[in-house]
Amino acid sequence: FHLLSLSFYDEGKMNHNRFSNAASTYDQHAAPQLELINALLEKAPPISPHRILDVGAGTGLLTEQLATRYPTTPIDAIDLAKEMIEQSQTRLNHLRQINWIQADAETYTPQQSYTLIASSAALHWSTNLPATLQNLYNSLHPGGHFLLGLMLRGTLWELRELRRRIAPTKGIGLTLPTENHITEQIQTTGFDIIYSATAERRHIYPNTRDFLQAIHEQGVTTLPQNDRPLNRSELTALIHAYETNHATAGGIYATYETARYLLKKPEAA
Repeated sequence: FHLLSLSFYDEGKMNHNRFSNAASTYDQHAAPQLELINALLEKAPPISPHRILDVGAGTGLLTEQLATRYPTTPIDAIDLAKEMIEQSQTRLNHLRQINWIQADAETYTPQQSYTLIASSAALHWSTNLPATLQNLYNSLHPGGHFLLGLMLRGTLWELRELRRRIAPTKGIGLTLPTENHITEQIQTTGFDIIYSATAERRHIYPNTRDFLQAIHEQGVTTLPQNDRPLNRSELTALIHAYETNHATAGGIYATYETARYLLKKPEAA
């Protein structure tokens, strides 16, 4: 039962491998990600864009909704993981406006600029967020918009704290950015912030084992470089502690903290 990597951060190649391995199971456990997508699209610009880029498209959850909302607009959907791209192409092959591309958002160079860029539950994984934001800024047409949704540091705080308590010598575990850090990077890049909001929601799982399995199958259980996995007795202790401390009606809960932004590239850029 090797699920106690319990961290969201690793290096670039590991990011690719992790999400490639999770491609076939990601959508089964993606309720928090779908909730973020729906909230993000509430702030979509009312004017139909000429061309869209979906960054970190994964299995196409956001891509599909963008294609439904803007049925005549060409969409380039990029992701690091080949297996994610292949699964998306198969599932959404009826949506002919989508061009699937295996690419890194930090280095991707489009043939023409976009009037809308969208990304949900992806860029908090970036190993170089300033460079990634700058590259996306450069790929956006002046006056164009960027819909950005991310997970923040409060996500899965319950699991992080229990892991630290049970195995304090095995690493800090989960490290996600704070809202202040993200906002500072956005402003430094040059985007105008039209709208921003954060939310904290609890999602319910039947029990701790189901919860750990769910996040494992989302590809989010790879350890940071210097962390070590929990052994069997530590894992058993964590499961017991989680069900003791974070029980609720219907099972156990896990917190997801998210940020949503509508950004604009200045007309004079």
